Amino acid sequence: MKALLAQVLPLIGLLIGLAVFLRWRATGRTVPILPVLGACALMGVGLFAVSDPPGLFEDFRDAYFGAGVALQQGPAALGPMIDKGTDGFVNLPIIAYAFWPLGALSLHAAMVIFSLAGVVCVLAAWLALVRGLSLDRTSSLALLFVFACWGPLAYSVREANLTHFLLWPLAASMLMLRRGEDFRAGVLLGLAALVKLPLLLFGVYYLFFGRWRVALGGALTCVAAVLASLAVFGWDMHVRWYEACIQPYANDPMPAFNVQSVQAYISRLQLGASGLFQWKVVPLHGWAPMLSKLLVALTYAGVLVFLWHARRLSGATAAGAPGQNGMLASDAEFMLVMALACVTSPLSWSHYYCWFLLPAAFFLRSLQQPAAPSRPWRGLGWLALVACAAPVVTLRIDPWWLAEIHARSTTSVLLFAGLLWMLWLGLSLRAMQKHSPSQRSSAERNGPQTGYFSPEG
Repeated sequence: MKALLAQVLPLIGLLIGLAVFLRWRATGRTVPILPVLGACALMGVGLFAVSDPPGLFEDFRDAYFGAGVALQQGPAALGPMIDKGTDGFVNLPIIAYAFWPLGALSLHAAMVIFSLAGVVCVLAAWLALVRGLSLDRTSSLALLFVFACWGPLAYSVREANLTHFLLWPLAASMLMLRRGEDFRAGVLLGLAALVKLPLLLFGVYYLFFGRWRVALGGALTCVAAVLASLAVFGWDMHVRWYEACIQPYANDPMPAFNVQSVQAYISRLQLGASGLFQWKVVPLHGWAPMLSKLLVALTYAGVLVFLWHARRLSGATAAGAPGQNGMLASDAEFMLVMALACVTSPLSWSHYYCWFLLPAAFFLRSLQQPAAPSRPWRGLGWLALVACAAPVVTLRIDPWWLAEIHARSTTSVLLFAGLLWMLWLGLSLRAMQKHSPSQRSSAERNGPQTGYFSPEG
């Protein structure tokens, strides 16, 4: 019961806060800053206190700080950390040198520095989204409140993972792409992909659609890092890294509750409650492998259909052309690729879903202009936002039959929220296509148009 309350109460607080912001927007009142900051502090501290994991900064202590300490003895000392797989250091070996200075400090001092750096990156991401998306006062403070209530973000901060550090590079690269700064965006995306390998999908996507400078910037960054890693650690260390940290998780999933991928969902469908606390790869069997591949293929196909239609935007394309709709379409395109990488990577942890704060900001921006009541995706956006903010909390449910239902359904709430965001982003792209400049003249003949992404936006 205590764990259930820990999951439900933060969502109730989020709903109350969002209702207040909507009321302020409807009445045109100026949003008071101090009460909002107080509410953010209350929600953030409370969510941090109830979130998993039970111990503080487990990833930092087990992986990053351990790697920094090992490197004090030389590159070869990193080997045992790599051999632990997901219980040790899983990044490309050269990345460990980012933690070498912290390894020379005490654990307490290193944790303080690491945590403060993470908070700075999160606030930088919020500020970049506020400025880049031209959020007004109400939307800016609402977004800050959503940040404070976002379960996957609290989980990443408490776990002391690197996932929330990537919020700022992802937000910055998205905004660079809308301005046509392709090479710089590619470099940032390459750095992000070195930390979280599923983000390599950005390189594949932009190469496929002919944005060569994005792909070049990312490729040069990754190649330089790999060559440096080989020069420092040697070939054998990288073979160990691949065999311990990449190969076991490339195809088969972990069924644990905090893995939120399509493949993990299928694994939980098959194993039920017995798989919720298995932090090891369990190969799918019987009907499960085919269903897993089918769902992943359908997810890719759906995103590609949306993106293909986005390319038909006339006058202001999704490929970064000038114009309000072109910039917004570029953002939606970027977030669709990010979401696709998140939900289809076999080992997609719950804290990856802190990246969905980007579409949350995009959605809050859409509320700055009136929307026609017939547009169904406003409700879809609210549902995705609230579901994706769900706290990451260990739930051990009785009786057994309810635990089995939970394992096969509500455990995967973040995955379902990610899929809802993808649908909302795809529908947004369709709306932008409808309001593209080629159709503006007919719209003007029929009277002024309002909506999420009107050209006047």
